[in-house]
Amino acid sequence: GLELSWSLVRTWSRLEPPVRAVPLPCTMVLALAARARERGWEDVSTLLLVGFDAMLRTGELFGLRSTDVMFTARGAVLRLEATKMGGRQARSDMVQLHCPPVLALLHTRLRCLAAGERLSERTVPQLRACLRTLAADFGLGHVRYTWYSLRRGGATADFLEHGSLETTLVRG
Repeated sequence: GLELSWSLVRTWSRLEPPVRAVPLPCTMVLALAARARERGWEDVSTLLLVGFDAMLRTGELFGLRSTDVMFTARGAVLRLEATKMGGRQARSDMVQLHCPPVLALLHTRLRCLAAGERLSERTVPQLRACLRTLAADFGLGHVRYTWYSLRRGGATADFLEHGSLETTLVRG
């Protein structure tokens, strides 16, 4: 029974490899964020830039609340409740933001929110639709960009900036 099930899982995995999120390059993230602002989607614009800069997983990004952000003299710290490792170890994780334009946009967004309110009140399907619409605005509707593409692109940009996989792994 169980041995046959695992054999089927292995066969399926070989025949149907997982679809990987295409990394979003920094210039494309900036363009998407600018277009989101043009459309009046300040929440989506903020999520795009914060997700890329902080290399957040989709659930971490969508779950961010105003009370999870603490500004410091050198940037901002995000408290992440719904992390992969934090959930296993019953703790919160933290990530830092240092990019001035991202910090400014986040600060502006937080002024519009009540304490504890999510950075975006849109549903997950609505956020996915927003990203598809933005990609289509640039003629890129055929590219498999997902919100996880921000994490992949952010990690790639961070590695290219520092040339250190260890530094990138510590950040995100």
